[in-house]
This record gives sequence, structure tokens and C-alpha cells, in this order.
Amino acid sequence: MLNILLSADPEFVLRLATDEKGFDPLSHPHTWELFFWTVIIFALVYFLLHKFAFGPLMQTVKAREAKIGGEIAAAEKALKDAETLRARNQTELDAAQANARKLLDEARARAEGLQAQLEATARTEATAMITRACAEIEAEKARASEELKSLIAELGAAVATRVLKREVRSADCVKDTEDLLAAVRKAV
Repeated sequence: MLNILLSADPEFVLRLATDEKGFDPLSHPHTWELFFWTVIIFALVYFLLHKFAFGPLMQTVKAREAKIGGEIAAAEKALKDAETLRARNQTELDAAQANARKLLDEARARAEGLQAQLEATARTEATAMITRACAEIEAEKARASEELKSLIAELGAAVATRVLKREVRSADCVKDTEDLLAAVRKAV
């Protein structure tokens, strides 16, 4: 543009440089011509930029926006899926904890039942052992009593034989010994 201005009117440029009023572009005879070419060049540059720069750039921006929109939608879906999965996992965890509590309660109840059963079995066995021991003691006592009767009868017969100087049978002494033991038991 400066070339057009310089080549068109060198006097105008000189006058412009020396003029004290300053530059007035409308006073120049080529102003409208310069305006016309400026608009044409601007339109041409705009068309070229729009076709070769802005068009592909806008397509790239739109593609990028679409890609980002898709990624945001995928991220939101993944977030919803993660929330659903977390809720399902929490439900399963709660169910597993409830099942564990139930199993522990059942095990505790079985252990208490088993303990009660073992205690009852131990009591039954202890009672049976005590009963057997008492029976054995009674049997031993009866046997000892019989041995004692027999021994006392023999001893009584031997004493009576020496004292009376005649023979006394131990069978007679057994009856006398029993009567004597009965009298001793009454006294005690």
C-alpha cells in the first residue's frame, strides 16, 4: 500500500512529510482507490483464511469438542457404573457380615449346647461312678461283715471250747454273734 501511495503521487508524500497540519487521508486523491483495494485484499485474505485455515481449524476444534464430550460422557458412565458397583459391593459386604454374624451365633449356640451336653454327660458319669463306688463299698462292707461274723464265731467257739472244756460248734456261735451284733448296733 505504501508502494501505491509512493508511486502514485510523490508530491503528496512530500507535502505530507512537511505539512504541519498532519496527515489527512481523505484529502488524498487516491484514498477511495486505496480503500477499495484494502477491502478487496481483506476479503480475499478472509476467504483464504476461512477456506484453508479457519475451516480445518474449526473442524479440528469441533472434532476435539466431540471427542472431549464423548470422553466426559464415558467418564460419567464409568462414574455411575463405579457407584453402582460400589453399592452392590456394599450390599454384598453387608450380607456377608450378616451371614458371618449368623454363623458365629450358630457356632456359639452349638458350643453352648455341646458344653451343656458334656456337662450332663460328665454329671451322669460321675453319678454312675459314685453309685458304683457306693455299691462296691456296700458289697465290701457286707463281705467284711460276713468275714467278721465268721471270725467272731470261730473265735467265740474257740474261747467257749477252752472255757467250757467241751466242743462248741461255730454254727451255734454264728447265731449268737448275730444277736450280739444286733444289740451293739442298737446301742450305737
